[in-house]
Amino acid sequence: MKNFYIGQKKIKGTLDSGKKTPLGDMIYEVLLEDDKKILMSAKRLELSRSDKPFDLTAARDNFIKPVASLVYGMLHEYGLQIGEVGYLCQVLATLTQDGINRSNQIRWSVEDEESISLNAINEFLMEQHAKKNKDGASS
Repeated sequence: MKNFYIGQKKIKGTLDSGKKTPLGDMIYEVLLEDDKKILMSAKRLELSRSDKPFDLTAARDNFIKPVASLVYGMLHEYGLQIGEVGYLCQVLATLTQDGINRSNQIRWSVEDEESISLNAINEFLMEQHAKKNKDGASS
């Protein structure tokens, strides 16, 4: 069996978490050699793993650059103007930070913040939204 790594850590195994991203991509539970478990979408896992250990900065670049290319393509799809790009980046950063802040207030401690995936935050917020709607519907 071929070995794969995320950064310097060897992947011991992957399991289908039974969860999906908002667009339907599978989310895997990845078990690393230090027994840390992380959730990763299939796309992130594919872009983040390598058959050799590697620097985490390179791992980030291997993942972020394709994502940035997709986002850049979307700017063209929607015909954004040069003057709108800065504002879009501000709105995106605000939406992301608001989601992080809301989930931290409810579920996570500050020291864990850097390692929380946006998929985990989205899943948690969707669960809270469904619970709130269910509770509201029964009153």
